[in-house]
Amino acid sequence: MIKNCFACSSSKILEDFPKHRLMKDGRLNICKSCTSLRAKLYRQNPKVVLSMRTYRKNWRLRNPEKAKACRMSWYWQNTNTYLEYNHKRRAMQHKNTVGKVDLDFILIRDCGICHLCNIAINRDDLEFDHIVPIAKGGAHSNDNIAVSHRHCNRTKSAKVA
Repeated sequence: MIKNCFACSSSKILEDFPKHRLMKDGRLNICKSCTSLRAKLYRQNPKVVLSMRTYRKNWRLRNPEKAKACRMSWYWQNTNTYLEYNHKRRAMQHKNTVGKVDLDFILIRDCGICHLCNIAINRDDLEFDHIVPIAKGGAHSNDNIAVSHRHCNRTKSAKVA
């Protein structure tokens, strides 16, 4: 079925229009490309960005428990992303080299064996350790990261292995 877009006046197939439960045919009158363009332009407007930031800040101030729950939920769903960001940030603060780190590659490379005690590691006890700590000038790259037990890594702290 073909439908006309009100924004760009072109005829497109029905699947090119976003779903909308209140419309008779179940689709919006503006195609997906026009909808995304409008949304992008809307979000680039400085007044809109400022009002969105203000709204979010006020919501966090009014609902501290919900805001904390949202942050913690995001943290537990994205732990590796969070840790990767922090490692990169700390390495850049110390003016160390920062490279692309692939944790799956490191786990396979080290065969799941702790580099400090040479014992196999369970998935729930797994941590990735900087051999030369970032605080001591070590790089944040595949070559400087190894697999370790949580206890071994915490005992080592910021010492060079």
